[in-house]
Amino acid sequence: MRNAIIKALTKGVEYGTILSMAGMTILLLVNVFLRYLFSRPFPWAEEISVLLIVWVVFLGAGLVQKKDEHVAVTYLFDLFPIKWKTMTLIFGNLCICAVLVVHLLSAINLLKLQMKGTMISVNMSSGFFALAVLVGIAAMLLFTIDSTMKGFKNRNSFK
Repeated sequence: MRNAIIKALTKGVEYGTILSMAGMTILLLVNVFLRYLFSRPFPWAEEISVLLIVWVVFLGAGLVQKKDEHVAVTYLFDLFPIKWKTMTLIFGNLCICAVLVVHLLSAINLLKLQMKGTMISVNMSSGFFALAVLVGIAAMLLFTIDSTMKGFKNRNSFK
């Protein structure tokens, strides 16, 4: 059951990232075309592009967390015996979870504040920016919890 949820979440985050990136790219290309050929760009293109890049960044951070591909210096870690590596990874993931919970709570407050504002050129709630932060952090947290649970499950095989 947990694997199905994580798999669905991963697919959703992947598709969200791809669609946001594709939408931003197409929008900017069309806007450049309109600006230089007709001198009539979309007035809202920049604001939507910034919104889409925020979504790409936070969804992408979730994917990087899922694949455990964040930048890391592993020189000392590589010297540890396997049992210590497992325990270190579990401890590190628990620390990451704690930090992500704090950020998640802050993102909820940010969303509440941003929902009151409006993007001027498109007349949409500014909350869509904060929603990207909230969704990205929630995805990172769920992926980290899943990784931690796998670490606990596998720790007995390294004794």
